[in-house]
Amino acid sequence: GDSNAAGGVVVTVKSAGGASGLTSATVPVDSIPSSTGTMSAGTANYGLCVATSGLTGFSRSTGYVSDTCALSSGTNGIRALSTTPTSIVNSSGVLTNGHAEVVVNATISPTSPAHTDYTDTLTFIMTGTF
Repeated sequence: GDSNAAGGVVVTVKSAGGASGLTSATVPVDSIPSSTGTMSAGTANYGLCVATSGLTGFSRSTGYVSDTCALSSGTNGIRALSTTPTSIVNSSGVLTNGHAEVVVNATISPTSPAHTDYTDTLTFIMTGTF
């Protein structure tokens, strides 16, 4: 992305489901929760991280800085999602050819109810600081 904002930009994300995470459209009481932690096969969890590979012009925001995050890893460190906009990356000045890859991760447990319609809506907003 590009921005002429002299003070940089902040990119936030908010989740419609928040801590409830991914929710079945047909059985809304069934969900895959969202909590901060390391993804692990067999443990239900859902969240996102920002990959360090290819990060250009942006810095990962507080909370995302220490997470291990790769594009094709099943053990990424993820952050819980919130219904409140949360900063994920930012820049410190004018941004030219900025690039960040957000990795969305989800796992189920052996007791997670099977559904083909788990869903969430993520809203990303980039705001310039002038």
